[in-house]
Amino acid sequence: MNSCTENPADPDERAEVAINTKTGGSYAVVQKWIHNMDMIQTTKDHTKEGWIGRTLKDSVELKNKPITSHVARMVGSADYDAPSKYKIVRQSQPYGTLSGDAGLLFIAYAADTKNFDFMLDRMTGDSEDGKNDDVMRFTKCVTGNYWYFPSVPEFDRLVGGGLWGFWRQ
Repeated sequence: MNSCTENPADPDERAEVAINTKTGGSYAVVQKWIHNMDMIQTTKDHTKEGWIGRTLKDSVELKNKPITSHVARMVGSADYDAPSKYKIVRQSQPYGTLSGDAGLLFIAYAADTKNFDFMLDRMTGDSEDGKNDDVMRFTKCVTGNYWYFPSVPEFDRLVGGGLWGFWRQ
């Protein structure tokens, strides 16, 4: 399976992607997406695979995918097995009920907000080629925030040394 859009597996690489080397902290983006389940259920699998850039059955990257596919937009290239220009450590959780909204809760960490900016700009067409990500056909982000999580030593400096001393007791 192609690893260009997967989370780094190695703990050291995950730390390199998610932790800012100057501060020891990490930036995060948290989003709630609502999917158009009717569209997803009525669209042919081949079309959905083109939108995502991967096979539905086993999540293998398509060798010939549109530049508007989600994989191509996030990686920065439609070339097969292209390395990601910007990496994140991410986790998502589907949610929903049969009678209500359904979608995805998403959180990602990175050492710099430019990683998120690159990906979000490419999803919404605010990039050099002006193209939207095909996932925007069937989902919309209804809430989202950027967060910064300082390291414990950085937080201790911010609060004047009181917290770290408290934790050491």
